[in-house]
Amino acid sequence: MRGVSRPRLAAACLAAVACFVVLAAGCGGGGGGSEGAGTTTTGEKPVVEWANGFCTAVTSWKDQLTKIGQDVVDSPSKDTLQQAVSDVKDANQTLSDDLKDLGKPDTESGQKVRDSVDDLSNTIDTESQKIDDAVNNASGVSGLLSAGATVSSSLSAMYAALSNTFKALDNADVKGEMQAGFDQASSCNGVAGPGS
Repeated sequence: MRGVSRPRLAAACLAAVACFVVLAAGCGGGGGGSEGAGTTTTGEKPVVEWANGFCTAVTSWKDQLTKIGQDVVDSPSKDTLQQAVSDVKDANQTLSDDLKDLGKPDTESGQKVRDSVDDLSNTIDTESQKIDDAVNNASGVSGLLSAGATVSSSLSAMYAALSNTFKALDNADVKGEMQAGFDQASSCNGVAGPGS
C-alpha cells in the first residue's frame, strides 16, 4: 500500500478497533439486587422471560464486538478493518431487531419499559445508518480511518443509550418488578440491570 507503512497501518487499525473491545467489555457489570422478589404479571410477557431476552441480546452484541475487535488485533490490515466495520454494523442491526422483538414485560410499568427500549432501538438504527454511510463512502486509508472514527463515535452513542435505558428501567420500576426479573433471569448474570 503506497504512502502508508504496514506498522503505521497496523497501529491505525488497532486504534480504530480498540473502542470495540473497550465498549463491549463495558456492557458487563454487576447484577445483584433483592433476592426472591416476586414477578407480578399484568401484561404481555413474563418479566423474567423479558429480562432473559433483553440480557441475551445485549450479551450477544457484546460478545460479537469483542470477537470483531480481537480479529483485527490478531490480523491488522485494511481488509480486516473494513470487515470489522461491516461486522459491527451487522451486530448493531441484530441487537436492534432483537430489542424490537421483545414486546413489553408483565409489569405495571411495562409500557414505559417498552418505550425506553424502543428509544434504544431507534438510537441503534440511527447509529448503524451512520456506520453504513461511513463504510460506503470510505476511500483509501484516510477514508477507512475516518470510517473507524465514525464507528467509535457511534458505539459510544449506543453504549450511552444502553446506560440511559438501564436508568429509565430503574426510574419506571417503582415496585421493583424489573429488578426482580433481572435478578432471577439466568442470562442476566454479569449484565447491569436496573439501578446499576
